[in-house]
Amino acid sequence: MQQIATAQPMKPAKPLSAPGNRRNRQAIHLKMSQLANAAHGAEHCEAVKRSPSQCSAAVGLTLRDLEDRRWCVSPPVAKERLRGAGLPYEGRRAGLIYSWASIFRAEGIDEKIAKSATQAEFPDLFDDLVDTSSAASLLGYKDPSSIRKLIGAGDIPQTAYIQFGSRGIYRFRQTPLMALRKASPMGRIV
Repeated sequence: MQQIATAQPMKPAKPLSAPGNRRNRQAIHLKMSQLANAAHGAEHCEAVKRSPSQCSAAVGLTLRDLEDRRWCVSPPVAKERLRGAGLPYEGRRAGLIYSWASIFRAEGIDEKIAKSATQAEFPDLFDDLVDTSSAASLLGYKDPSSIRKLIGAGDIPQTAYIQFGSRGIYRFRQTPLMALRKASPMGRIV
């Protein structure tokens, strides 16, 4: 007995924007990493060896990481800084990833250095910034207002800090501050 093949009706293809389609985050991070590596000459991010979070770290930082971890500022203050540098701000839920070059540009780093900086050459640029009280303790002062006085007097170079907003929210780079550390007044008792 012969079987007769019945034609199954074809289902229409789901549009890419349909709610059932999920994003392949690993593929997105890999593609972004490849684009960033091509633009900045950094190491190639291999998806087999690294997780998506490590790939995004090679590319730059998400807006959430930039606000909470690197700058430690509120979203409105970060928004003002990013918009002032000509960068988009779509809110934390948008999942924007800012490249290191754009982060450095927003922080006021020289454009040539911002575009070509690698972690091997400028490791201190990639470190998270510290707040005023941490900077004060790093320099050996107990009161954070001492740091503001040093900035006002011009004793701290502009490359060592970033000012956010008009009220003077400061964040500091640790390496330049270490060079300014004052000597301890305590002597040795023999």
